[in-house]
Amino acid sequence: DEGRTFFHGHTFTGNPLGCAAALASIEVFRREQTLVRLQPKIRLLGELLAPVAAMDEAAEIRGRGFMVGIDLGDHDPALALGHQVTLAARERGAIIRPLGDTVVLMPPLAISKADLARLVEITADSIRAAYASAYRRDEPVELRAAA
Repeated sequence: DEGRTFFHGHTFTGNPLGCAAALASIEVFRREQTLVRLQPKIRLLGELLAPVAAMDEAAEIRGRGFMVGIDLGDHDPALALGHQVTLAARERGAIIRPLGDTVVLMPPLAISKADLARLVEITADSIRAAYASAYRRDEPVELRAAA
């Protein structure tokens, strides 16, 4: 009822079995050069997000590697705009998550380039749809966060 969510689940938290699995995963990453081989997709993600960054509805896009946050700016918390974006994305076939009014994209490392493009397209469409729904008014509304 209070709109509270536990956003930060911890996968390994010192569990010996979880830590062993993490160490094994790191070894696979090294052996298969996962991060080196991922670089073209990271660059593509940046290119695909350039038009999203130009949208009035996106206050800021920041990321590291293959994880991106699309900040929707400051809004009335009652709008739950980040959550509304995720609901619109589900209707369009993608599961994304918000952290407040920041939409988080963390695609699987094995995602195809075509599916990555589709994910970004769905996200952009969902942001537009959430804004249109939240700000249905006759008068124009300034949507960007103050600098």
